[in-house]
Amino acid sequence: MKNDNAVVMVLNRPIFTNNQSNGSGGAIANLSTLTLNQAYLGNNRALLDGGSVLNGGDLTVNQTTFQNNVADRYGAGIHNSGQLEVEGSAFQGGSAIAGGGIFSDNGQNQVANSLFEGNVATGGLTTGDGAGIYSYQSQFDVATSTFQNNQAEDFGGAIASLEGYLSIVGTTISGNSARVGGGLHQNLGSLAIADSIFLNNQSLLQGGGLDLFGVSNASIQRTLLQGNQAGDGGGGIALGGATNLTLDQVSLLQNQGFRGGGLDAQLGRNYQGTLNIIDSTIAGNQSTSVNGGGMDVNPIASSPVNISGSTISQNRSARDGGGIVFGPNAIFNISNTTISENQANGRGGGIANFGTLNLTHTTLADNQSDADSNGAEAGGDCSPMS
Repeated sequence: MKNDNAVVMVLNRPIFTNNQSNGSGGAIANLSTLTLNQAYLGNNRALLDGGSVLNGGDLTVNQTTFQNNVADRYGAGIHNSGQLEVEGSAFQGGSAIAGGGIFSDNGQNQVANSLFEGNVATGGLTTGDGAGIYSYQSQFDVATSTFQNNQAEDFGGAIASLEGYLSIVGTTISGNSARVGGGLHQNLGSLAIADSIFLNNQSLLQGGGLDLFGVSNASIQRTLLQGNQAGDGGGGIALGGATNLTLDQVSLLQNQGFRGGGLDAQLGRNYQGTLNIIDSTIAGNQSTSVNGGGMDVNPIASSPVNISGSTISQNRSARDGGGIVFGPNAIFNISNTTISENQANGRGGGIANFGTLNLTHTTLADNQSDADSNGAEAGGDCSPMS
């Protein structure tokens, strides 16, 4: 179906199944104004973009199911370059090289009360990014939605965003996987997350929960990241490039990474920026092979880390820095914070300090170095390194 004649169209309870386009828009191509109410779109395919729907106009989607659609390029459910509003809908089992649910190219997008489940982003002309959503140079607002068991071959198991603005509120992102950014990957642009949950996501490399690279302005508020795993750095969060991040009332709990169990920011990924951690908890995280049970921050250039009113406890490192380890270009300013009951098999049960450390009204207690009892390491609470 094609709607391109400035027609305002409303479709109630339509069914579109087993359609195919040799171009884009397997079932629907909309260049005007279209509303879908309680629709079902299943097993549609486009050899280019928009397995079910190609939208370059104004599209409103209410209580609609997209199931098992395929785009050989971008956007198995919807490819959007216009205005898109989605409410109370489901995107399930979609497959594309990017955007198994929705792909946005310079679009305006609002998604609320919706489900993205079991979508995949596979390799193709580009590698597979954003199994649930891929957003390119777009504004994308996601609210009170669920992303579960989506899988991307490359970046962003649930969501991948490039050079745009992404907002996530009241949303659960769980059981997703990718090479980088098991739950979320954002490259450049800006990000705001609030009142959300990242649970049990996995990455082969960096960022089990989320991966941020070159994000100039990122904020995460009142959010839980728990049980996420990374094969490399940052079980909960991984940072690279020039990224500025504020964590406010965030809980990083029981995440696991090769290094930086809770959070990892490395010079190997050209990390530099400002990291603010306010009224947050980093607890029960683990680095399985190297440093930083709670956090490992090793920037390429002088970078401040400001921690206040927070708790860093019961983290464990396979080597140095049970709670925190940081490199020579890091400047840690810690105030009104408790760092306790962390363990390192190497040095610095609480803090392993290779850079600059300023402590104000901060408690370090019951941290343990040499937790593997080989007798070679020191600095239970804080170990200055040289």
